[in-house]
Amino acid sequence: MTMGIDGRNEQGHDHEVLPEWGEVLVRSVAHLAAQLTTVQIQMRALAEEVEAAGGVDEAAVRQRLRQLAVLRTGPTLRENLGPALADLIDMESLERDLIAWLSGPRDDSHE
Repeated sequence: MTMGIDGRNEQGHDHEVLPEWGEVLVRSVAHLAAQLTTVQIQMRALAEEVEAAGGVDEAAVRQRLRQLAVLRTGPTLRENLGPALADLIDMESLERDLIAWLSGPRDDSHE
């Protein structure tokens, strides 16, 4: 049986597939936005305290970031997306892109 974009099958009967996926997507995006917001606020607090205490070796931090990017990006991404969304996207490509971005040169233009 095939389903059209309007949620109707070949016989014209309505199915509530899209509302269910819409709800899953909205919950997933809201959860990820909450996680991102929490981490951003925690990181800002940490950065301000580190700066107030005299800072850290920036090269060492970049090196640690590169190491963690390689080791933790894939598992963390899969955990945060959950199986429903992870099955819908090209995880390997996204993981590679994230590792490349995290391992690249620092970009201060967004601060």
